[in-house]
Amino acid sequence: MLKRLQSNTYCNKILDCFLVADAIKSTTIEAMKILNTQPKVTIILPTNMAGKARIDSANYVAKKRKVFEQLGIPMQVIKISSQYNEIHVKTIIKDLSNDPSNTGIIVQLPFPSDFSVNKNNILDAIPIYKDIDGLSLCSTGNLFDLNKGIKPATPLGICSIFDYYNIPTEGRHIVIMGKGQLVGQPLACMLMSPPYNATITTCDIHTENIKEITKSADILIVAIGRALHVNEDFVKPGAIVIDAGINKIPSNFTNGNAKIVGDVNHSVYEKCKHYTPVPGGVGLLTVNSLAFNVVNSGILQQGLPYLNLSQLIREKYSIETVKKISLANHQKSFAKATERKKLNLLLFSSAYNGITQRIKNELLRLGHSVTFQIANSDDMMRSAFLQYKPDLIICPTLMKAIPEDIYTKVKCLIVHPGIKGDRGPSSLDWAIIDKKDEWGVTILEADKELDAGAIWASENFLVPNIVTKTHLYNSHVIDIASKMVLECVEKFQISDFKPELLNYNNISVKGRLHETIKQTHYNRQINWKTDTTEIILRKIRAADSQPGVKAEIDLNSQKITRFLYDAHDEKIINKDLAVEPGRILAKRDEAICISTKDGTFWASQLRSLKTKAKPCPFKLPATIQLGELSENIPIIDHEHTLMSPTLDTFREIGFELFNSYGVLYFNFYNGAMNTLQCERLIKAIKKCQKMPIKGLILAGNENNWSNGINLNVIQHATNPSIEAWENIKAINKVVKEIIKLTDIITVAAVQANAGAGGVYLALATDFSFAKPGVVLNPHYKNMGLYGSELHTYTTSKRIEMSILKQLKENANPMLAIEANEIGLFDNLMQKNPKLTFLDNVKGFMDTIVADTSKLMKFIENKQAIRMQDELAKSLDEYEKHELEEMHKDIFENRNNFHEKRYAFVTKSFLNR
Repeated sequence: MLKRLQSNTYCNKILDCFLVADAIKSTTIEAMKILNTQPKVTIILPTNMAGKARIDSANYVAKKRKVFEQLGIPMQVIKISSQYNEIHVKTIIKDLSNDPSNTGIIVQLPFPSDFSVNKNNILDAIPIYKDIDGLSLCSTGNLFDLNKGIKPATPLGICSIFDYYNIPTEGRHIVIMGKGQLVGQPLACMLMSPPYNATITTCDIHTENIKEITKSADILIVAIGRALHVNEDFVKPGAIVIDAGINKIPSNFTNGNAKIVGDVNHSVYEKCKHYTPVPGGVGLLTVNSLAFNVVNSGILQQGLPYLNLSQLIREKYSIETVKKISLANHQKSFAKATERKKLNLLLFSSAYNGITQRIKNELLRLGHSVTFQIANSDDMMRSAFLQYKPDLIICPTLMKAIPEDIYTKVKCLIVHPGIKGDRGPSSLDWAIIDKKDEWGVTILEADKELDAGAIWASENFLVPNIVTKTHLYNSHVIDIASKMVLECVEKFQISDFKPELLNYNNISVKGRLHETIKQTHYNRQINWKTDTTEIILRKIRAADSQPGVKAEIDLNSQKITRFLYDAHDEKIINKDLAVEPGRILAKRDEAICISTKDGTFWASQLRSLKTKAKPCPFKLPATIQLGELSENIPIIDHEHTLMSPTLDTFREIGFELFNSYGVLYFNFYNGAMNTLQCERLIKAIKKCQKMPIKGLILAGNENNWSNGINLNVIQHATNPSIEAWENIKAINKVVKEIIKLTDIITVAAVQANAGAGGVYLALATDFSFAKPGVVLNPHYKNMGLYGSELHTYTTSKRIEMSILKQLKENANPMLAIEANEIGLFDNLMQKNPKLTFLDNVKGFMDTIVADTSKLMKFIENKQAIRMQDELAKSLDEYEKHELEEMHKDIFENRNNFHEKRYAFVTKSFLNR
């Protein structure tokens, strides 16, 4: 192992390129085992008439020789002087190309000034399969695809840094200083392509306002060939800086020996998050990447599949490295957090929702004092401000402007679900309507002008093709916002931190001030004559959760007006069934299928308009909302067998078979499970039980897991008490059906937030895993219920009853990691952090079912324990006790269940 740089003051920030070089070298050694022949490389070295090469060129050749010798790759050098014209040089290249023993050709650039040759013509004369530098015109065509073609060595080495250290690049803003053919141009192509998918800006020393551009970079890569040119004024705090420059400072400038330095001044090191040093940085990776290219070229010449260095590094090295770095970062973060002052923080939000709960808990875990205040009026905010005297105010979800007399006295940070420069409400709505490929989250200061305050943090993400506003918020915005809030709290304590002023002349600022989408806006209504299915789906998905899209629909020739939610495309139904746009064609479960001018779609939820009789209408499953009007709608039922999830039709329950285990998906709107949905889920579980599987993963879906019984349907019922009673008994049957799966292993994969009975539904399985960042609410108190779902049985296997009592009584949210720490949920050690949470759960299941003997032993123990438990106290007895308590809540209203339910459903007031 090469000697590491240990003396640097900022060594804990260094991206150790020795480690990356070792990884590339090891990968090259493994690749050589594939070859049937000995690889060999030839370097064409331009010299003067005396046979002397440029000092820098000679040094580079010596470094290459050293690496090639370590790997056992023979290297020959052919010197050419200026007496060689272009034809002579091309002849040498042709001869080398026709030599099967010669694997690759490198032309050592630059040509001295006395050479009368065209550099590009020389490079283009090298066949693509022997172009080790990847600089020919033919080779550049492969830059956008990492799965084919030799890549230039320095860009390949830089990409390996991201691969080895698992540095996130997707959606990140990477600025490359330098537009050269060797580094800047090819690197930009590679990083904007998969798997990196970065947002790229290239510039050079001639670019106007270059510091504004570079200071917008999450990652800054410098390759301009100017010694120590880039100082701290070019870099924003917390950026990653890659120095690809190699410059020699003469001895008369260094008071001693000549010195090798990069393009980046050491003053940058204190300001950035990570950096690569010079020497001992990118240069190491260049020569090692060249060696890999030689071997890869030989592999291609033998007709074998191309080796993707990025993929190989990620698969073999980044996993362990990430664990190591994550631990180190966790330790450093914890140490830093304990060193920092503990702040008195005040949270303003318009609702105590998932993002607010998550941010509050994460800040509490860092030791800060955190208070939450509903911010529905100026007086509420002023009162909390005066009472708690906060150091900093954070606003995760704020629908109302903060009074000037607050934000002028204390810093107020707003979480805005939009890219830099995006201003105004309905940000996510517009992102979906405008078909944005990329969106983001920005944290900015409260200011007199809406969303125009100084920017403290910003991060972008890719927008899926098919997505609802709710899914975009839950799966992207919350994760990014939570991370950035913690970063901003640290920045708040850095005295010299300066936020970025909003400047629409900055090319990284791509947002705009957009209008509010009012209910009268054409994007909030359906025009059946002009709107295509695709437009209708986009409108409804953009208005998901609130406020919905208003439409006049035709039900048996009767025109009715409703707000539509939860839209799904329909591509399976025979198009001949389509009739006049806006007409209801069919129903499935509680959803309705509606015809459009060019197709059909499903809407699973409806809401009626406000009337004097019903001033607070709420969403309901479509056929339940329509009531008797839906009785004559034709039924299009599901297939008799469980089908895989699809985007081609409406299907709440899906199933996928993987080898010897299955994954059961259920997607109930907002995680609420009404009586009929529980019954359908029971049937699905029973079908799974009849399959020849060894295990079953209950996966819910990415948008929600479960929040227990459906309060909206209960509120709508003629007799809410009876409906609540039937609903709780139905969900109990689901839980019992899972517990009784004693001949297979069961796993819950909680991919999204869960509350009340939904938390305890997950605990019915053998292993219960929750995705990091998920917020759990394992209590019923806020709704005035004791709770059921056999929770008194399932939790007894995991935690003390005193802890359960505390959880239910305190009625506080908890993070997934907190549920792991007390033993309520199991801790999934993610073997591959690059995989999705669900894929890691599948990996866990793969491991379990692969070992037949251990699985059989597990099943035997599981059956024995279940039998012992049943003899000691049956499931029916546990349920009887819980239902006795629930009876008091539902029928006697001992804890105001009916009033709390009404308030929750109609949004007439908030619980917190």
